[in-house]
Amino acid sequence: MIPVRNRGRYWSVVVAAVTLLAMLGTANPSPGAGAKARRRSPGARPNILVVMTDDQRFDTMDVMLQTRRWMTRKATVFEQAFATTPQCCPSRASVLTGRYAHNHMVLRNSDGPLLDHSTTIQRYLQDAGYKTAMLGKLLNAWNVKSSPQYWDKWAVLAPISGKANGYYDSPFNVNGRVRTVESYSTDFISHKAHRFLDSFESQDSAPWFIYVTPFAPHGPPLPASRHEEAAVAPWTSNPAVEESDVTDKPHWVQRAVPDPERLTQLALNQRRTLLAVDEMFSDLRKKMRKLGELDNTLIFFLSDNGFMWGE
Repeated sequence: MIPVRNRGRYWSVVVAAVTLLAMLGTANPSPGAGAKARRRSPGARPNILVVMTDDQRFDTMDVMLQTRRWMTRKATVFEQAFATTPQCCPSRASVLTGRYAHNHMVLRNSDGPLLDHSTTIQRYLQDAGYKTAMLGKLLNAWNVKSSPQYWDKWAVLAPISGKANGYYDSPFNVNGRVRTVESYSTDFISHKAHRFLDSFESQDSAPWFIYVTPFAPHGPPLPASRHEEAAVAPWTSNPAVEESDVTDKPHWVQRAVPDPERLTQLALNQRRTLLAVDEMFSDLRKKMRKLGELDNTLIFFLSDNGFMWGE
């Protein structure tokens, strides 16, 4: 598991694609190579689970107690991890391809349709004999009616529009069928991830790659109803917010005036949305242990980038 943390910065991400693509150098399909962990021979190809949050700052990990407890015991922590292009869509394209934005050409959030999916992790892993599944937000501006390429199973969350806010009443494309999910999206993603794991367990001759991307803590953040009043650390200002002379900054920074009341509420609710992600991650770990897959699974925890709170 590779969680994201970077001291002294307010955004962070680890590009898991580089590690995964490098691993494919020895990922030649062979009979029985993906058998269940307890039955696999030494050197058998591992399963891969990537959990990626949306706009999560490194300093919000404090609310994810179950995730942090597991990371403390088992994880390698990359403390100097940076998003080369800290916007959702370019960063996600980099995670899926292992390339800089100027190479995959997704330069801004509206450029999602430009991504060549034939150059992605899921394509290479699928070609190598892996079963692939994705759940949650894929790319910004994704047409929910379009089925994503190189995934055997999927539940793709539609971008924010109309009544849909990314958390409740959200359109999903589930294996080619578009439906509105009234329940909390993180909980639905968790439920479908368990279903996909069960499905892949029935085809246990192949390893799997599951890509789980909840909308949290993207704004406007809406916590699950059970977490609406949860006690979490409040927002506190810092010198980057309170800088008085910003004449050396871009014009849009010079015009911006931080609103402490708004930032306080934003930070509280972003942290609260992550409580459901913490539950989801913990439940996935328990599910993999029950299926006997935990010890033969590479697990990555990361964010696509981190959201500024007035800095």
